Amino acid sequence: MDFLALIVSVTAIITAIMSTTSASVRNEAHHQTTLMQDYLKEISEATHSYFLDISSSSSVEEQTVKSALNKKNMTYELMCSMRCDLLESAMLLLVRRCARMWFFDADVESFRADFVSLLGKLRDALSDGAYSEIGDTKSMILIDGYITKLHVRLNEYIGERFRPIFEPRS
Repeated sequence: MDFLALIVSVTAIITAIMSTTSASVRNEAHHQTTLMQDYLKEISEATHSYFLDISSSSSVEEQTVKSALNKKNMTYELMCSMRCDLLESAMLLLVRRCARMWFFDADVESFRADFVSLLGKLRDALSDGAYSEIGDTKSMILIDGYITKLHVRLNEYIGERFRPIFEPRS
């Protein structure tokens, strides 16, 4: 009887440790995901604000407008670049945390490659958009497309990664 009680207590301890570890990783993954989604939202809002501001500016004095426009271009590009750096850092932390989980496997390397590739394309589109012609909505739509792809890919990864936790098996 004592042996049976020992087996039950050891099993309970192991289960509690694994449950705590799973909950901790899940909570941290969701925190990182939320941060990444916030960065994507900030980039999107900055892009829309920038393009609306550029399209509404008038060309009263050619030289003054060009000087002000160059400052806006550089400020926009630097702000978006900084947000992309923060986004990439959060993504690397998310991947590192998810790769340490034992039971919940998603293709970490595939996600990293896809995400880095999409992030590189977003960076290129942001840089090109910063110096595009006035009123060029094509750049804004392209940037929105990459942001949407990143957001969808992130949600797919989190959904696949933690499906065993969130969905009961039938």
